[in-house]
Amino acid sequence: MGCADEYVGQTVTRPWTIRQADVSASKSTFTLGNRKDYMGIFVKKIRSPRGFTLIELMIGAVVLGILASLAAPRFQAAYERQKLRGGNKMLVSKLKTARSFAISTKTQHGVLVDPYERTITVFRDIQNPGNLTYESGDSVLSMDTLPQEFQLIYTDCDNDIIMYNANGSASFTGNGNIWLDGYTETIYASYWINVLPSTGRVDSDSHYGEGVD
Repeated sequence: MGCADEYVGQTVTRPWTIRQADVSASKSTFTLGNRKDYMGIFVKKIRSPRGFTLIELMIGAVVLGILASLAAPRFQAAYERQKLRGGNKMLVSKLKTARSFAISTKTQHGVLVDPYERTITVFRDIQNPGNLTYESGDSVLSMDTLPQEFQLIYTDCDNDIIMYNANGSASFTGNGNIWLDGYTETIYASYWINVLPSTGRVDSDSHYGEGVD
């Protein structure tokens, strides 16, 4: 059935019917009463969880203690290994430093490896150049001490000296080998250093094992 609309001075009839929306059918069942229940559930969900009991705290402390006891030896071994490696790097660095000084100053520079005092001395050979010895009149540029964990320090060079010349080559009586052996409760480290006489270049190698109780 058509629907008629009135306009000023005329009447227009539409060929279709306008349906009225069924407002009552679309009403929400979310009433004021159950709204409080929904809000209560929502608030409970966002609240922080319950606190820990004494037993749970004790179990957590025990677990942390076990993990710490397992990790401690690894950290100790890593620290001691780094300490020994640092001593080896220091010796290699001193050899390279003496070579650089010999080239830059055009004068002989030597490195004295004292196995008893565990000291590495870089000096300028000015007292009696060419005699491959360290004397009181020589100029000391630096003196460093290796870590006390190095219990064996040995060279196959006479007077435990590596001497560098102005052209960068090395002079020594022997084969130019230096050994460093370090021992701790958790790790054993052995380092081998060799100096090439023709160029003065330094080569090194290392070996690690379990410590000595």
